[in-house]
Parts: sequence; structure tokens; C-alpha cells
Amino acid sequence: MNHGKCPKCEGRIATLKIESLHAVVSSTEHYKALTMLCPHCHTVLGAGLDPLALVNDTVAQIVDQFRPAGEPATAQQEING
Repeated sequence: MNHGKCPKCEGRIATLKIESLHAVVSSTEHYKALTMLCPHCHTVLGAGLDPLALVNDTVAQIVDQFRPAGEPATAQQEING
């Protein structure tokens, strides 16, 4: 295994290119995800759920549970501005 090198182009990796995408688990489950790419050849080196988006969505759902009925703004709207 070549640590610090891309397994495809063997370019030295000091930084990664990060791209955001939507992961679809089922027709009702959608999550924000990230892919980590080689900055030279754009080979996908890893993928996973976006941890910041996951935290924001979780906090918004919890806050919405405690919001008084009939209050118009949702917690997600407050987080997103």
C-alpha cells in the first residue's frame, strides 16, 4: 500500500478534493454525503456521510420536537439562514 499516493495515478496526495452529493438510501431516506477525490486524476478515494450536515439535520429535528404547535419557522430554516 502506498501511503500518501493515489492508488491509480500514484501522484503524491497532500490535499484532497472534496465534492458534495446526495446519497439516496430509499425513496424516503436522503442524506448529504461527501466524496474524497485525488486532486490529480479525480479517482474516488473515499466516501461517507457529511458529518456537519448530519449534525445540523439532527439538531433541527430535535428543536422542531420542542417547538410550540403553530409556530411557522422550522429549526432547519433557522440553521440555514
